[in-house]
Amino acid sequence: MKRRKLLASAVLTGLAGCSLTGPNDEATDTPSRPDTETPTTTETPTATETETSDLPFEEPTPIGAVTPVESVRAHSLPESVPFEGRVELLEQPTSSQGATLSISLRNTDSRSWFLRITAPRLPFHAAFCSGHHLAVDPGSADISNGCPVGGNAVPRTFDSETVEPGEAVAGERVLLTSDVAETCFAAGEHPFSTNYTIRKSEGDDESLIAFTWGFDVIVAE
Repeated sequence: MKRRKLLASAVLTGLAGCSLTGPNDEATDTPSRPDTETPTTTETPTATETETSDLPFEEPTPIGAVTPVESVRAHSLPESVPFEGRVELLEQPTSSQGATLSISLRNTDSRSWFLRITAPRLPFHAAFCSGHHLAVDPGSADISNGCPVGGNAVPRTFDSETVEPGEAVAGERVLLTSDVAETCFAAGEHPFSTNYTIRKSEGDDESLIAFTWGFDVIVAE
């Protein structure tokens, strides 16, 4: 599974920053004594016994039935941002597929704006909600224990587009149970957000406006 590979990569990255002590770290040069016999052979350090192996990640096994999404609600945008954000639930989740969301950002200004996001594809970056109960994913679901499961396996790159007056950047995303969640579509309010910037034209830093926008997904009890 894509997500499992990312989790393994994240763990290994974290370990790389730790201060690990090995045989070479502990060894210090000891002055040789005349009465000490120099060995004719040297043993291979035991450090070579430490090999990289697959970390013991378990398959996600969320429990419970797939609960319907009660509603979705777009967050308000700052007054300085001449865009309107909308999110719509197109299809409920089932045991074989995630929910389908339509997400859009429409230019409400009388002039064009250059919109940019830290993601491969506008209008919204794949993300986990707080608590990692749900995930917005650009792809299809894996099925685990009768639950559509996925995660944000999209690399962090940039996407940008000039949005003309009245036009919108729109797209669909799949709402899934996070691949680290224990419950399939946990009840409650799940917030998502993504960072954006807009400029009057590409490279015009004087008109730069940075903002965060997203939406809430409310899953029924």
